[in-house]
Amino acid sequence: MAFNQTQVSEAQRVYLEGIFKEYQNKPDFYRFWTKETEEVPTNYKGRQVAIETKPNPSISFGNLDGGDLASPSNPTLDNFTLTYVWMNVGLEETYGAILNNNKETVGDPLQKAAKSTADQFYQWLNYYVSDGNGTTRLATASASYSGGTPTIFTANGSTDTFGATRIVDGMQFFLYDPTGTTQRTGTVGAGALTVASHTNTAVTSTTNLPSDFVSGDILVPTGGNQIGPKGLPYLVNNSGNYFDVSRSAVPQLQSTVISAGGSLSQTLLQTLYNSMLFKAGYDDDGSTNWMSLCTSPTQLQAYYNLTVTNTQYMHTTQGSPGIDVGGKSVQFTWFGERLRRFLWIDGTRIYMMNMEGAKTAVLKQAGPLTQLPLGDWWNAISGSTSTARAARDRWLDFAGENYLRSPFMSGVLTTLSISGLPTAKSAY
Repeated sequence: MAFNQTQVSEAQRVYLEGIFKEYQNKPDFYRFWTKETEEVPTNYKGRQVAIETKPNPSISFGNLDGGDLASPSNPTLDNFTLTYVWMNVGLEETYGAILNNNKETVGDPLQKAAKSTADQFYQWLNYYVSDGNGTTRLATASASYSGGTPTIFTANGSTDTFGATRIVDGMQFFLYDPTGTTQRTGTVGAGALTVASHTNTAVTSTTNLPSDFVSGDILVPTGGNQIGPKGLPYLVNNSGNYFDVSRSAVPQLQSTVISAGGSLSQTLLQTLYNSMLFKAGYDDDGSTNWMSLCTSPTQLQAYYNLTVTNTQYMHTTQGSPGIDVGGKSVQFTWFGERLRRFLWIDGTRIYMMNMEGAKTAVLKQAGPLTQLPLGDWWNAISGSTSTARAARDRWLDFAGENYLRSPFMSGVLTTLSISGLPTAKSAY
């Protein structure tokens, strides 16, 4: 949608009335990720990351008086290769908006539009690093195509804590199978669809949706091959491929994954913690400096409910969790580590992260396009007539990829119950 005269007039009224739209959900986990990770370069050939799959097996016992020494050997090494994912966003201003800008306004509506666009672009990055499963999924169908409501895409699965809350009105999209490899095109073809409106659990398209989409299919932005930035569900996993290497063939790429299949409990947290000690070889000296426990407000609420119903674990003296009156904070576990809350992490999961090996391979930092004039304002061209339009465009982009150097040093509790707990799709 162009930034046109009507939008300028709307912005003028907003400014005159002193009403400013505030983003409720700022990029939270993305900020944490970029702060904690090291940035390394990558390119089209990809970045090869060496991993040790087997330690040096050399060992021997023998005769000190002239006996043979151990047969020399070496650790076994392998590597995985990652390139980058390119994503971009565009902003358009019509000639009429340019002429009307700053005429009797109390502020610069274009400046606000550009800032809002940048804020939303960082929010896209936040969505994917928090919950990216390797596809460009933004919403998941909980019902198949219905001829009675051909423009409705329902996203309200019983374990789906996001629903349609990551969708933006006016965005263009495709529908794909869950793996992001097969586009649904039945009766409507392969052209882009457009969001007319959305609720927290449903998306309404401006035109009919493909008649062959089914429950479990995903709604994705247009363009590309639906290979998305890698986020926590992809990075902390124990099955499938890790970039171009099979996890089943390389145990060092397998994270600790515990399927809860029910409500959060103190036992589950302790099981994950102690499993991590074995899997990653941590020395349990009482220090949790290696650990970042990351979850959503959903499971933070579950943890709070757990502490107030299990009073034998509560106290007001030094220690953890110290939840009762006079205690410390609800955000601390029994083993002393803070439970960090991030808005766009899947509400059915709690991650136990070692961020020491977390990295971002970057070809191009998020921001205006570089090396092309399109990074600045550029005269818009009509797609149908190839002639200049009375408007100008510019784009923001990012090219990079997230990865964990040692996935086996992180773990996750999955399939946690969300019954009776707040979720993104139900909290507004």
